Amino acid sequence: MRFRVIVGSLVLVLYACAAPKPAPTLNLYYSPTVRAQGNNITILLTRPSYTGSQQLSVSTNKEIGPDDTIPAIYTNDYSVRLQNAIQTDLEKILIAKGFMLARSSDPWSDSTSSDMSKIDFTIFTIIDFGPQVSNYQRVLHFPTGSVVVMNEGTVAFTGSLIIKFVDPLTKKTIIAKTVTMASLDADNPIEYEDLTDAENKATELINKFYPRLLTKIEKSISTDELLAALTDIKTHKDKTQSAP
Repeated sequence: MRFRVIVGSLVLVLYACAAPKPAPTLNLYYSPTVRAQGNNITILLTRPSYTGSQQLSVSTNKEIGPDDTIPAIYTNDYSVRLQNAIQTDLEKILIAKGFMLARSSDPWSDSTSSDMSKIDFTIFTIIDFGPQVSNYQRVLHFPTGSVVVMNEGTVAFTGSLIIKFVDPLTKKTIIAKTVTMASLDADNPIEYEDLTDAENKATELINKFYPRLLTKIEKSISTDELLAALTDIKTHKDKTQSAP
């Protein structure tokens, strides 16, 4: 009886070890860490744009591999979700820092000059980062006609995110902030063992660097810096208007 219990326990342990790990899902959420009082600065936040960083891959593919599927998933799905998440979380950060947000779908064509004069800065966010996959593939053909495809390699993210604070009237960039993937340790290659593992590792990597990315963005936006920039803009305009 005791032997049966031991065997049963061993079976359960082995089953638990062999049970497949659930696939990770994209988790894009950030909560601002600080709340400040209002500062009377009005900002127009535009939808982030995705430039589609060039895929830099090393491949020996004969069949579809991670260096095919990961860029496709990222471009067709994840990049859109990143755009939406970054816009939502930027709104939360700006509100938490005390800024007032204006609303407009197109800051250049939908608003009149009088409307734009009420806005201090327009924010343009450029997503210029993407996956970099180095894949080695072996394809085995058996006499029975079956084919086994094996992939192994590394996945990382390279590029940067750029935030521009633009004068809405002159359309001149006043302040620009850049966060690189290197500063988030997202460019360090992570090894994978097959196609599914590669896609899971790419998702896990985004989940890992996303809160770090928003933390750096939050820390980079300084109320004092924007107030000083507004003073400089006003001084320059006053000098221009008073010049003969």
